[in-house]
Amino acid sequence: MVCQDLIYSNDYADYIIDTTSIRGRELSGNAVCSQQINQEYAVIQVPREEKEEEMRDFLNYQNIPRLFGLLELSHLEETGVTQLQRNPNFDLLGQNVVLGVIDTGIDYQHPAFINPDGTSRIGILWDQSIPSEKPDEEFPYGSIYRRDRMNEALESENPLEIVPSVDTEGHGTFLTGVAAGSRIEDGDFQGIAPLCDIAVVKLKQAKEYLRRFWLIPSDVTAFQETDLFLAVRFIQTYAYEQQKPFVILLGCGTNSGNHGESDYMKDYLNHISTFSGRSIVLAAGNEGSLGHHYRGNGLDNREFQDIEIQIAEGEQGFTAEFWADAPDSYTVGFLSPSGEYVEKIPVSISGEGVDAGFIFEPTTITVFYEPVERTSGDFLIWIRMEEPSPGIWKIRVFKENVLNGRYDLWLPMERFLKPDTRFLNPDPYTTICEPGNGSGPMTVTAYDHRSDTLFFQAGRGYTRDERIKPDFAAPGVNVYGPALNGRYRNGTGTSVSAAITAGCALLLLSYRPYYTGLQLKNLLIKGTERNQLVYPNREWGYGRIDIYNSLVSLSGL
Repeated sequence: MVCQDLIYSNDYADYIIDTTSIRGRELSGNAVCSQQINQEYAVIQVPREEKEEEMRDFLNYQNIPRLFGLLELSHLEETGVTQLQRNPNFDLLGQNVVLGVIDTGIDYQHPAFINPDGTSRIGILWDQSIPSEKPDEEFPYGSIYRRDRMNEALESENPLEIVPSVDTEGHGTFLTGVAAGSRIEDGDFQGIAPLCDIAVVKLKQAKEYLRRFWLIPSDVTAFQETDLFLAVRFIQTYAYEQQKPFVILLGCGTNSGNHGESDYMKDYLNHISTFSGRSIVLAAGNEGSLGHHYRGNGLDNREFQDIEIQIAEGEQGFTAEFWADAPDSYTVGFLSPSGEYVEKIPVSISGEGVDAGFIFEPTTITVFYEPVERTSGDFLIWIRMEEPSPGIWKIRVFKENVLNGRYDLWLPMERFLKPDTRFLNPDPYTTICEPGNGSGPMTVTAYDHRSDTLFFQAGRGYTRDERIKPDFAAPGVNVYGPALNGRYRNGTGTSVSAAITAGCALLLLSYRPYYTGLQLKNLLIKGTERNQLVYPNREWGYGRIDIYNSLVSLSGL
């Protein structure tokens, strides 16, 4: 079997490994196929039965790909773009910069992505979901279409016979258009950077075994972390080939992770952001009002604390993550809606999961403890609840060795749960989706530029280790952009705000192509507008972006 077959096959497990570690090298030695991400990380494929029998001792939380979901969906004046483009001292339309969009694909036939001469503005499209008869050596699955192929498709009577890639959801099409869509002369639309080069990765859907592992419904859009790693590297490779700086826009996220500074994905994106001509833009997520986060602030003199979760009718299962700062450690027990009690589950010496069954409930709960999680060094309890009975469940938290006393729990993100499954006493803060808690990329929240109010569902900071996130806010309510089949629509959500910010970053790199991602982020922070509130704060970060203010403050004009 070639690598492409293994990457699509549910009989092979995908893992992320640190190739600089002893464990990573041992895992790599057992791999049937591998794709190098950079000097530190690689993605490997291993027969699933081999993983279950021989590799269990090598696996930890970071090796298992997390699943990412979509961050749901007049603004040009508000962000200073129109004022900037009218200024004769600047001629910034995103020229000579690459926008890389990693999402659900793109409607390449949409007028927003076609030049006036009828040619495509899309330089390259990697559709991970379409197997290729001749896979690329470096990216050995999916199909890659370059501009000449798309031009050929656009000239034909049946474009999809030549380039069969479609965006069935419209999410990627909308975000790409908001950031970089062409000006429509007879309409009322223009993206922020209408002259940039466009590179798109359409992510394939996650494998079924990973959906079962994370208990994600099979009919919900979900992407696996391994594909995101390779998508980022693909955009970098294309930009290097074109000798252009680039901005990567990622419109998906997850609640899985430590919500702090370090994990494999955040380390990778942080590293990219330190180099010239590279910028990463992420959405804060839309988890602020959904009740998926709980914060505990110590047990004082109590032996335990109960955390109540309301489970909706028809909920088939979910995973929850409990994180605490080292050296604190805890154990957990459970109370079912019928009153059945599973006592404190001890830490397994072997590191394997411990199953807890019930007599009067169909539910099975599995608990994994990682007293010192690999990348963060923090304490982790990973809880998997399969077929939970509807009603009020309680997670009983016992303190074992507590100095700090603060801990956090996260349920899965929107769409991965039934709408009514939530904590009964949630905390709306520290609800920024991963990987938006990393220090290097720009993390953007959403506000309504018509009423100057924060989008009520927007994820809020700070990070679990109290760093300032989000970085700033951009318009994200009822923003106009391209829809499927040549149409347009309004979109709402922090991914829309991220698209607007990505467009601003493209303009800044047109002005100074040697800026690093960190410089671009701080330059936008420098130009933010602030009202009477105290800044920075957990809702707005440093304020509302205004690219004109940023460049004026820099140039002295």
